[in-house]
Amino acid sequence: MNAKTEQSLAAELLTSLQSIEMAFGRQRQLHWGPRSLDLDLLWWGDLHCSDAKLELPHPRLLERCFVLAPLAAIDADLVLPGTQVPVTALLAQLQAASPEPAPARLAGRPGWPE
Repeated sequence: MNAKTEQSLAAELLTSLQSIEMAFGRQRQLHWGPRSLDLDLLWWGDLHCSDAKLELPHPRLLERCFVLAPLAAIDADLVLPGTQVPVTALLAQLQAASPEPAPARLAGRPGWPE
């Protein structure tokens, strides 16, 4: 698959994610404002793109504990694009250097893995 096709598919996925946000009542009233639901496309394989609608990898992927923590929980050994260390190490570095509070662990639900 060529990069143009992958970018088109990624843009379609982003549109679908935004449709889900809208279906759950998300309103985009204030840039960087609070959100009841925020679905982002963080990266798409080796695809790099930057246009008005989509930037991949996400430009702040490595700067947010609330993004890295769930990724570390899913796959502690995951190596993100543009890095050479596991996501757990990136999260630890960010938590040590950032005033951003650590993400709160949500209570599990019956049937969900802990």
